[in-house]
Amino acid sequence: MAARQMGWRSEKSVERYCLAAILLGTLPQQDPRFDKVLNSDKHELDRSRLTLKLAIDLTGESG
Repeated sequence: MAARQMGWRSEKSVERYCLAAILLGTLPQQDPRFDKVLNSDKHELDRSRLTLKLAIDLTGESG
């Protein structure tokens, strides 16, 4: 629901957002380290990819 409220419509974007939130244990928009990615002018698929990548980098998860 949070991804949809940000205007993300693509199923892939929402899936990546949810995975990032699970890794972080919180919503990405609640972490200021995600501000630049989430507020960029990039397409939602690019923002979702970068959001998940940052979550993985921050948590040290490799998949």
